[in-house]
Amino acid sequence: MENEPSRRPWDIDHGSATKRYSSFISHVSGDVQSARRLAAEISALSVRDGLPALTCFLDVHNWRPGVEPRKNIQEALLASEHVVVWATPKYLAESGRGWVWYELAYADLIDQTMQYDLSEKTPLRAYPFVIPILRGVVIEDVARTPLCDYWQRSIHRPDRRPAISEVARLLIETYRDNHPVAPRRVDGPRGGR
Repeated sequence: MENEPSRRPWDIDHGSATKRYSSFISHVSGDVQSARRLAAEISALSVRDGLPALTCFLDVHNWRPGVEPRKNIQEALLASEHVVVWATPKYLAESGRGWVWYELAYADLIDQTMQYDLSEKTPLRAYPFVIPILRGVVIEDVARTPLCDYWQRSIHRPDRRPAISEVARLLIETYRDNHPVAPRRVDGPRGGR
């Protein structure tokens, strides 16, 4: 097919997967409680104004037993609109031996594929796939990690440490701004003559 853009060997087709999750929350086991609170806050706060609840992939809730870890991670990332990297001091300390760098590497491949139209060399979408949340870390802490490429996408200033509910609210706003939902139609009494 001459008119189709050439695909790079590492390009991942993210568009054809059904999106079950607004976000995939990447975290280390030491941060599981705050990651759970974030997922719960996103779900609870997102239903305000009559909009559908946003769901997050969180390994402690959504991991499919008996499925190879790489396959679990890949399928969950493909089923998510965004990846939230819950970057904390524990994340940076523990991540050298866990699955979080695999999650980030695969998310980066998805992000790179989604960001550019290969035939036109232009951005395909204006919103990011990978969204870091820096909690208790500063830019210098992530300077020598793969997160360095993403710190500018953070939805809050790195020198602030907003409450988890505030982070959830900001993530919901980011999601709703980039994925508009048609307002629900409310049928009232029909007017007549």
